Amino acid sequence: MDRALDAIVRRAKTIDRRHDIPYLAGYSRNGKIIYIDRHMPETMRYGGRDINTDRYLILHEEVEKTLIDQLGLHYLHAHQIASRPSRRRCAPPASAGTTTTGSCRNMSSTSATSG
Repeated sequence: MDRALDAIVRRAKTIDRRHDIPYLAGYSRNGKIIYIDRHMPETMRYGGRDINTDRYLILHEEVEKTLIDQLGLHYLHAHQIASRPSRRRCAPPASAGTTTTGSCRNMSSTSATSG
């Protein structure tokens, strides 16, 4: 999973963290820019380790945009599919050194304060 995630993150052309973004992240119409809320920390300290949160936001946005553009899915369906990995693991996979409940709780508290 980490190699696939790394490949998707490398695909992202431009990451823009200069704006207030509803729901933490989004993308430009052409998909070349991924927007991440300026208040969202790039890393999250959990269990003594720094977890790169950007990777998982970029993964979600890239998958969502691809499903819309390539398969013609409606936004809601694409969003639900793109959200599956984060719902299953609540962001970082086990290899990132987190537990499901802890990373869910931390991401939820971050998103509640970042708008």
